[in-house]
Amino acid sequence: MSTRSNIAIEDPKTKKVKVIYVHSDGYPYGVGHMLVDNYNKRELAELLFNYGDASYLDETIDQCSFYGRDWERKMDKARTYRNEYLYMADMRGDIHIEYIYIFKDNRWHVST
Repeated sequence: MSTRSNIAIEDPKTKKVKVIYVHSDGYPYGVGHMLVDNYNKRELAELLFNYGDASYLDETIDQCSFYGRDWERKMDKARTYRNEYLYMADMRGDIHIEYIYIFKDNRWHVST
């Protein structure tokens, strides 16, 4: 059984939020730890949204497993929301996503 999560990034100027799904290891000492240790700068965090949804994250983009790039599936591009509030409202009641990580204000935040 997988711990599913979403990761998001907020554009500091427009406040738009891009979101992708990560299937495995979504708990804080999995995906959370990977994000803080390896994607803790905006330039690095933005790279995660170039390949769409992911099976799992790893220390580098090349080591991550993205469905479109590595599984030869149709790429599910990052979804875009007008702002964080609308994204979180859309997620309300989603029983499959256990953790949401968002990069804003130059750091990662987590919500359960």
